Amino acid sequence: MSHAGFLRDHWDGDDDAFLALVRALHALGDALADTPPRQVPAALDAAVSKLPATGRDSALLRFVLQLALAPRTMTGEAVARLQAEAGFDDRAVHDIVHVVACFSYMNRLADGVGVTLLEGRRPLAEELFGAEAVAAHLDWGQR
Repeated sequence: MSHAGFLRDHWDGDDDAFLALVRALHALGDALADTPPRQVPAALDAAVSKLPATGRDSALLRFVLQLALAPRTMTGEAVARLQAEAGFDDRAVHDIVHVVACFSYMNRLADGVGVTLLEGRRPLAEELFGAEAVAAHLDWGQR
């Protein structure tokens, strides 16, 4: 949930578009949770087309979701596709991979040791995911 706060702090668009994107990404993560990793790349094509993003943003989301959800499926072809569709050079791809790796690490750390939500972020988390989901997350963190 703190990553949504980071995204919001760096978001240039309007609040409605931000909320729509984060909610769609959350739902997509839930939908793909039971997808075998080797099937994630194919599932992403259809799923990303339904997100409130287009063009360069859509290509970037597909790449970062594949890297985050199924890292063992990444290939040179995935990098080439990102570069062709979004125009990112090698340096930008390098930076994108580092950001995804850092966020993935932090998610696993938080899930593994029960890091909970900062109280100041609770209103945003409840707006994004609903009070019931936030309460369940906080309850899990207390165990």
